[in-house]
Amino acid sequence: MLLLLLLLLLLLLLLLLLLLLLLLLLLLLLLLLLLLLLPLLLLLLLLLLLLLLLLLLLLPLLLLLLLLLVLLPPPPPPPPPPPRLLCYYYYYYYYYFYYYFYC
Repeated sequence: MLLLLLLLLLLLLLLLLLLLLLLLLLLLLLLLLLLLLLPLLLLLLLLLLLLLLLLLLLLPLLLLLLLLLVLLPPPPPPPPPPPRLLCYYYYYYYYYFYYYFYC
């Protein structure tokens, strides 16, 4: 009976040791994966920082452009169309195609 109990305890200990080894292996694998992914994460972070820097550099330029658009006077209105009287004048005194040419 005592021998059986000892054997059971030994088996339990062995199982525990195996479990611990498995856990250690899993942890090692996770660490390896993290080390493999670390350069990728660092590259992503660097790209994000570069984008932020570019945005910070372009922001004053965009603000200046907006300010210029607000402060500049509006464009002048288009010139009024020429009077139709001139067309009739050409039509009346010159050849017929001058009407189409000048209007």
